This record gives sequence, C-alpha cells and structure tokens, in this order.
Amino acid sequence: MTLTASCKAGGAERNFPARPGNLLLTSQTHTATKTVILISYYNSRDLERCLPALFATIDSSVEVLLVDNTSNDVDLDWASQTYPRLQLIRSPKNGGFGYANNLAARASRGDHLIFLNPDTIPQADWLLRLSDVLDNQPIAG
Repeated sequence: MTLTASCKAGGAERNFPARPGNLLLTSQTHTATKTVILISYYNSRDLERCLPALFATIDSSVEVLLVDNTSNDVDLDWASQTYPRLQLIRSPKNGGFGYANNLAARASRGDHLIFLNPDTIPQADWLLRLSDVLDNQPIAG
C-alpha cells in the first residue's frame, strides 16, 4: 500500500508521498479497534458538552469507557442512560488520574486506547485522522 499525506494550502488540497513527520495520512481501511477512555472527577458539566460531540463523531465500533473516579458532584448514571454504548466504570477509590486510566485500560477491548479529557469537544473527523496515523505509522502512539 502506498501512503500519501494531504496538505491544504490556499484552499487547495495537495497529496504527496508520505514521509516520517507527515501527520495526515490516508488509507482505505482502519483495522484496529478503538477505545475512548474518559475520567470523571467533579467535571460532569464538561461531560455534558463532551459526550454529545464524541458520540456524534464516532461509529458504533468504537468502545467508550467512562470512569467515575469517586466524584460526588453528580450521579453519572445519566451518561450511561443517555448513551447506552457508554460503559460506566465506578472506581472503588480515588487513586488519581493514572489509576483511573489504568482501571479503564484493563477493562478495554480496543487495540488502540485513546485517552480523552472530558473538557475536550471532539471535532468531525478527529478519530479518522488519528486512526490514519495509528494504523499506518508503526512508531506512532
């Protein structure tokens, strides 16, 4: 397979052979499965903005895990009720951000783990662009 990189300049898109350092690679298929991991700790308002944007930009093959890191600001059941594909993981303790990410990583089924902060608003094609790099650049990730 020949890889190409795309560059938009002056409103025109140009394709050229891919080289190390090119970020936007294109391919025909994405074979690896993806898991998006979010950690909630007193940021339910951020999740109210993040989750709709996330689910609007991913397909049903993407696993989504949300770890409740023992925050008491709100019951996060609303998230799994609103987004049935979301798996809510309740941490038995607040072991910190790394602990919560590792808890989700152990529960994940994806080949690629994407750690997304809840204050992120995913944009169209974000996962496609990331997948191009992860699927086609063995040193990425």
